[in-house]
Amino acid sequence: MSDSKNNGKLLAKTLRQHHHMMRKRFDEMGLHRGQPHLIMELYNHDGMAHSDLADHMEVTPATVTNMVKRMERDGLVIRRRDDADERISRVYLTDDGKALRDEIITNIKSIESETFKGFNDEEMVQLNQYLKRIVNNLKGMCH
Repeated sequence: MSDSKNNGKLLAKTLRQHHHMMRKRFDEMGLHRGQPHLIMELYNHDGMAHSDLADHMEVTPATVTNMVKRMERDGLVIRRRDDADERISRVYLTDDGKALRDEIITNIKSIESETFKGFNDEEMVQLNQYLKRIVNNLKGMCH
């Protein structure tokens, strides 16, 4: 198989390895799948509704609900009813949840640094353009 025909497999292998490294680091922090992303979303927009979190994270509302329940049990978030509309539940980081932000960022930066070690600035720009094009191609297939 030529290298160009192997790109799909190589991309899948790259994503699996990157995901594995992220998972390993976040497991060491005691965080479960998706929780770092949710913490970062709330750190930037505390008090989001479940549906808004689901949209931002590109997951189902049920996934967010399950994640929030677990994180609430672990003391990382709290839920409160919206003052204007009691049908809406808003999610807020606790101090313990906020305290994880810097460690999450440190781990992401460390993995990104290792992932792209040896790439120069021009290569990083090109890679970014290629990856955006791949994402757009895949999004186009879904519509």
